[in-house]
Formats: sequence, C-alpha cells, structure tokens
Amino acid sequence: MAKKQSLEKKNALKAQSARRKTEKAKEESAILNQCLGLLGVLMVAEIYFLLCYRFLVQGTFRTVAVMSDVVGAVSWIGLVALGLGIVLAVMRRGKKYFHGSIWLALFGAVLFIGGRLMLTLYPSGTTMMCVAVPLLAVAGFVFYLYQREFFCVGLGLGAAIFGMWFLRRAVGSATFGSIYGVVIAVLLILILALLALTVVVGRNGGRWGKGEAARKVFSGTTNYTIAYVALAAAAVCLLAAVLAPAAALYLMWAGIAALFILAVYYTVHLM
Repeated sequence: MAKKQSLEKKNALKAQSARRKTEKAKEESAILNQCLGLLGVLMVAEIYFLLCYRFLVQGTFRTVAVMSDVVGAVSWIGLVALGLGIVLAVMRRGKKYFHGSIWLALFGAVLFIGGRLMLTLYPSGTTMMCVAVPLLAVAGFVFYLYQREFFCVGLGLGAAIFGMWFLRRAVGSATFGSIYGVVIAVLLILILALLALTVVVGRNGGRWGKGEAARKVFSGTTNYTIAYVALAAAAVCLLAAVLAPAAALYLMWAGIAALFILAVYYTVHLM
C-alpha cells in the first residue's frame, strides 16, 4: 500500500513537472512570436524611413517634391492605421490577434509621427526617425524580455537622455529652437508619470488595481529604491540641463552610464 502511494506521488510530481515545462515552452514561444512580430513591423518602418532619407534628403529637386507629397499621404494613412489598431486592440483584448492590433497601432503611430516630423523638421527629422526606429525596437525587446520595472526605469532614463540631446541641438538652432520647450515639457511629464506609476504600483505590492482585478505589473523582487532614485534623477537632470545647457552633455553621458549599469543589474537578476 505504501509503495503504491509512493508510486502515485512520483507520477503526480512527474505530471506536474511536465505541465510546468509545457507552460514554460508555450510562454517562451509566445514571447518569441511577439518579438518577431515587433521586429517585422519596425523593419518595414525603418526601410521606409531609409528610402525617405535617400529620396527626400539626398534626392534631386524633383524627387524631394514627389516624396514630400508621398510622406504627407503616408502620414495620414498611418493615422488611420493607428485609430484602427486601437479599436481592434480594445475589441480583441485578451483574445487572438490582440498583439497584432497593438503592432498595427504602433506602426500607424510611427508613420504618422514620423511623417509629421520629417516635414516639420526638414531635413533633420528624417535622420531622427532613422535612429528612433531601432531605439524603439530595443525598447520593445526590453518590454517583452526583461522585467517591467526595468522597462519603466529605462524608458524614463531614455527620455531624459533624448531630452538632453535635443536640448543641445536646439541651442542656437532656428529649426529646433522653436519647439524644444514643448518637447522638454512632454518628456518631463512622461518621466514624472512613470515615477508616479512606480510609486503607486510599489505601494500596492507590485500590482495595478484593487481586489481580484489587480494585475501583476512588477516582479516580487523589485528594488523600488533603485527605481525611485533613477526616475527622480532623470527628472532632475533634465531640469538641470534646461537651467544650465552647458552641462547637458555631461549629464547626458551620466544618464547613458546609469542606463548601462541598470541594464547589467537587471540582466543579472533575470538569470
């Protein structure tokens, strides 16, 4: 009798272990598909912006005129894709093709924002989009592969670094100088919103929401002190760069170093 119970217990443990392996394999496969889908969407966007750079920035007068019309039309198509993606994402939430709807919305947002930027900040806007799309891909990979807290902190530091870079370009520039105040304000609001989100989630045990509807956002091993300090420092450095533009370069490199250190830290904790 004891041997039979022991055998049944071993079989139950084996079955449980097999289920865990199957669930883990499905989860890893889903993450891989999400990363590949994101990469595919952003690769198409990057090819489009590289073509724009070739014919809109380096082209002849005729190609520049034609591409200006094309970019304008594509940007409005992107706005339609953005709206359609948002509607489909709301309708398909928690169902099949939900991530496809998110990618459609992201693709539309990139085309619309990129098109408006290329036409408004010519020719620098095209170069910025050629660089921004790979950075957006990196952010997407961090979102899917790393802890959500690292994505939150990395996004805040990245926004501050971009703000300080943009500030340096805006000083003495007629193209950037007219809009840099709006850009800095938007980035600062984003950083402060991320900080507020981190505080709220941290006080709720890493969850967003209340009761049974609460959703796990951050891992149970999150070091909230690091997250708070990093996001607060990002906001302070961005403000300091506005008040003292000469220090923007040094603060920008300090932000890049901090982002690298945090990447190593969260990579170690991911293992």
